[in-house]
Amino acid sequence: MRNTRSVQLFSKLLSAITLAAMIFSAFLAGNIGSAQALGGRAARSTQEDGNTLFYFAEGKRIQLTPSLSWISVKFTSDDPAAQSAAVGGFGAMLGSLDQARPILFGNITLLPLKANVTEQALLEGIQSLRADKENFSQVNPVFQTPDAEMALTDEFIATFPSDFSMDDIDAINAFHNVELVDSILGQDNTFLLRVASGVDVLAMANLYQQSGVALHSAPNFVRIVKINPTEGQTGQYVGPMAGTNDTYYPSQWHLNNNQQYGSGTTNDADIDAPEAWDRTTGSSSVIIAVIDEGVDLAHEDLSSKLVAGYDATGLGSGGGPSGDDAHGTNVGGLAAASSSNGLGVAGVCQQCRIMPVRIAYSDMFGYWVTNDATIANGITWAYQNGASILNNSWGGGLEATVINTAISNAKTLGRGGKGSVVVFSAGNSNSSVSYPAYLDSVIAVVASNLCDQRKKPIADVCNGYEYWWGSNYGSPVDISAPGVWLYSTDITGAAGYTPGNYFAEMNGTSGAAPIVAGVAGLVLSLDSNLTAIEVQTILQNTADDVNGGGYDVEMGHGRVNAYRAVQAVTTSGFTISGDAGIGGATLTYTDGTVKTATADSNGLYSFQIPSGWSGTVTPTKTGYEFTPISRSYTSVGADQPNQNYAAAVPIVNLLQDPSFEDYTPSTHWVETSTNFVTPLCTIADCTNGAGTAGPRTGSVWAWFGGTTKDEASSVTQTVVFPTGTANLRFYLWIGRADSGRGAADQFTVTVDGVVVFTADATEMSAYSSYTMVNLDVSSFADGASHDIAFAANTSGQMVNFNLDDITLAEAIPTFTDVPLDYWARSYIERLYNSGITRGCGSNPLTYCPLDSVTRTQMAIFILRGIHGSGYTPPEASGTVFSDVTTSTFGAAWIEQFALEGITSGCGSGKFCPNDYVTRAQIAIFLLKGKHGSTYVPPAASGDFADVPVGSFAADWIEQLAAEGITSGCGGGNFCPSQNVTRDQMAVFLVKTFNLP
Repeated sequence: MRNTRSVQLFSKLLSAITLAAMIFSAFLAGNIGSAQALGGRAARSTQEDGNTLFYFAEGKRIQLTPSLSWISVKFTSDDPAAQSAAVGGFGAMLGSLDQARPILFGNITLLPLKANVTEQALLEGIQSLRADKENFSQVNPVFQTPDAEMALTDEFIATFPSDFSMDDIDAINAFHNVELVDSILGQDNTFLLRVASGVDVLAMANLYQQSGVALHSAPNFVRIVKINPTEGQTGQYVGPMAGTNDTYYPSQWHLNNNQQYGSGTTNDADIDAPEAWDRTTGSSSVIIAVIDEGVDLAHEDLSSKLVAGYDATGLGSGGGPSGDDAHGTNVGGLAAASSSNGLGVAGVCQQCRIMPVRIAYSDMFGYWVTNDATIANGITWAYQNGASILNNSWGGGLEATVINTAISNAKTLGRGGKGSVVVFSAGNSNSSVSYPAYLDSVIAVVASNLCDQRKKPIADVCNGYEYWWGSNYGSPVDISAPGVWLYSTDITGAAGYTPGNYFAEMNGTSGAAPIVAGVAGLVLSLDSNLTAIEVQTILQNTADDVNGGGYDVEMGHGRVNAYRAVQAVTTSGFTISGDAGIGGATLTYTDGTVKTATADSNGLYSFQIPSGWSGTVTPTKTGYEFTPISRSYTSVGADQPNQNYAAAVPIVNLLQDPSFEDYTPSTHWVETSTNFVTPLCTIADCTNGAGTAGPRTGSVWAWFGGTTKDEASSVTQTVVFPTGTANLRFYLWIGRADSGRGAADQFTVTVDGVVVFTADATEMSAYSSYTMVNLDVSSFADGASHDIAFAANTSGQMVNFNLDDITLAEAIPTFTDVPLDYWARSYIERLYNSGITRGCGSNPLTYCPLDSVTRTQMAIFILRGIHGSGYTPPEASGTVFSDVTTSTFGAAWIEQFALEGITSGCGSGKFCPNDYVTRAQIAIFLLKGKHGSTYVPPAASGDFADVPVGSFAADWIEQLAAEGITSGCGGGNFCPSQNVTRDQMAVFLVKTFNLP
């Protein structure tokens, strides 16, 4: 609810608005003279004179230097012919539209300037283009810095005083015809704002700052940066070598350098990773956020390490990259790739997890494109969602208050007030340290070479013959790490830097930073109570002083040493860590006195015990039961990672001996058999069912068949059913059978002789391992006794029906991670019962309701909704999309999805199979799936506050709501850019296709 403040405050507000108006008038008046001095040009806003091109950061006025290569425009038309004609009208100043650079942020275009354009001609030209309102809604200079281009859009960012209410802020914005676009994460009273068409955004941002209506105000600069050298050459693959069994570990000299690239390099110019791993390989409770251009979410060496990610760009990838944007995937692998898994590379912090946070994309020229609001939101989201360490392998451009504030907040508020460790690369231009690395609040990382020196632009083996770049240096430098010839992960398949899944030539301070982040992860794995400042102190104090004499501007405190860093952590013991199975679980253990640790919101936990500790760890949380119930430890002498539990809502099982473990023979189950081969078997009596099955849990199971004789056998129990609802759940495995098997070999479940389930030997492929069956038997739920019988007829063909772990309860969730009170449970279970999905994991069955849905998964879901659960598409040709080969997961479904006209891909002949689907996109896909590919919805009328009429998919979104498939995301909004999660997808599919 909005606050209407007092008359006194309203008077203050009116004064502020009046002052703003006066200053704006003064701006205009003051520039009339400037205009006349430049030759009688028409009056302009203050920002159109080269002497008054400036903005504010941290209250300081910072001069801007206009680029003489580009200007920024926003066209009024999307028609290329109209745009070309508009540009042609200014041919004396502008180059060809073919050389333009489209920028997704702000929907602007950078137009090339003709050679030899002067600054005065540029400013005059901008005024002329602004006068052409028919073709251009925004025209602005692009500003040049030593390491980036800074472009303007129609957006700026303002922080208002804490005592201004939203009513106050709305009044200020309305007075200036400024639109409030969005709030900035984690920064009170800070908003992204948009000026009206034709208004000078730089002048408006400065007006808000200088008038005093805003504490801080500056353009939402688009930053266009050359991030990483990335081209180079390395020696051949070398090895093997002791340490891990990862394929390319022998070539990872930064972890262990034994001069594998030649005698001209320096032995041991590495971080001593194997020595550090003897003490700790990290903890899964330590999360390293890779704030970059996205991390490959399906990479074989990364996917198991990922926690939920975030796409701050609004492009809906869930933290994944686009196209060939491999930089973040490289960075993630260096910090924390899966290790000792027999493939790929080793990460520095082997057990740490990775949080992919996307803040940028690479354009067609190989430049990084982002903006200030996106960067600030990405940093904030990371620390607010549990990131222990924020790795930033990027930098460049001018300082921004909104970014500084996000970094400062991470350093002070992250990890419950202990602070997230913030790491930045120093830059690669062989000059002074880039922004934001030069800030005191971050760890600035220099790149070292194979000879333990600062990487310099020299063509020798020490510098990897990479003569075109050198590491930045100077007084802001804190520490250094290897930054050339780094073997790491690449985007899977043809995309990325190479056609394979790994890249041998990652380099630059972009590569050095995640190495330091990984070492910080090892340190926090040993002592999660360290503050961010204490972690930085340990890293600096234990670095190898390779230049001698202590701190220097070339290498900072020295080259990071992982072994010395972990040795310096003054803990008297080891770490127990893992996934508790549910967020907020309490883990109780005895360490002299009873102590507890609490899992974070993702379920991750970590705590320390003394060396030699023996005891028991027991997880608890109201309303949940855990598997295993507890874990026991004896004389602990090493870290205990991956100590994981599964959490589920407890169920009162009405059956006695549901897993047959009281078999002596069982007093609870009545067995029958025509040949006296009774079903219940122990491992001791039946081994494991002649190699075909065995018990699912415990040592006893029911084994029907398995003989050469015709057999009819059963197990029966009399049970009092609950009143109201009842579910019967069990696990079935149809084992080996000869070629003569058929429908006559049948397994049945009956209640009082009424058949409630059947399966026969022809369905063996569907039950090739223990598969859960969950039956609604509410029709018998009358509070009376009923006979439940599990029986089988086998024909002598060696058919096996194997049964274990039976549950009868008032209600049983199908999926262990979708409890009975979960908001979308009924839809998820209807989706399962319809055969559309079998979940995301088995034994136990899980659905992963909060995971985002990929475009491939979406294609499968919708085609099954259209054609039924038994539908199988034709084989894929591999020719429909350039990024979908015949071996791509779901290729046949993807191609059929396109052939039915539901999609044409994601652009440029691609499908983007691993990208996540947004809520706006799913509206189109669902309605085309329901009504046909030619369907066109009615025009939108503005039903949702965040879906303006005329915006992307507005018509489809409103029709989806009109058909009762969704009511939005709450508060009158639809959240069109949010990823569709699997629980939302279940609701959409059930409602769209009326699934039973």
